[in-house]
Amino acid sequence: MDIKDERTYFNIHFKRKDGKENFVLSPNSFVNPNGQEGLMSNPDARHYWDHDVFTYITSLPNPDKLKDTANFQPHALTPGDSVFYSGGFMILQDVIKKDSLPEDLFGKNGSLYETPLKIYSKNGTTYTLTPRLANAKGETLMIPDTITAENLVIRLQKAGADKRIELGVKESSAVMKYVTLKAYKFPFIRLLWLGVIITAIGIFMSMVNRIRLNRRKSGLSKI
Repeated sequence: MDIKDERTYFNIHFKRKDGKENFVLSPNSFVNPNGQEGLMSNPDARHYWDHDVFTYITSLPNPDKLKDTANFQPHALTPGDSVFYSGGFMILQDVIKKDSLPEDLFGKNGSLYETPLKIYSKNGTTYTLTPRLANAKGETLMIPDTITAENLVIRLQKAGADKRIELGVKESSAVMKYVTLKAYKFPFIRLLWLGVIITAIGIFMSMVNRIRLNRRKSGLSKI
């Protein structure tokens, strides 16, 4: 009988703020087909001499509910213009064109436009996005940028020499393709296990010593 592996594997990239270390952990998770125990997760851990980093998945997105039916709404902008969306507004900071690009990737006449944007949400959070538009070997490629917390996708659709652009803005709940991950740092976890082992050895030695004393007492009482 073939058993289908319903587990979903995640490669989570961790990086220290100072850039001195980065590593990948691969916890996996699946939903119990019987629906009795819900989400079943298998953790992954990173081991150090003085601590362990322990991670596991606590929630998964439902792919059946992530159907994207929203469309990009076009907006003609120049630097300094603003666009409103349901959760706040954004301001176009600049339009930057780059011509000195690798010829093997972009061709002889390739170009890349970048449009840094400042996003101001209603809850007071500020974001910075940079959608891009590449002209590479005769083809146009839009490279959108996303704010999952705002359900917002922004792409640069057209760019002109006078810094006039067409920006596509889409709001869609299908952007929220995320998992919830819990990570724990256990300090000196190996010392804890060492303490458990030492305690077990001590209990065993105490039992052996108690047996010996009882045997001696029983021998003396017979005499």
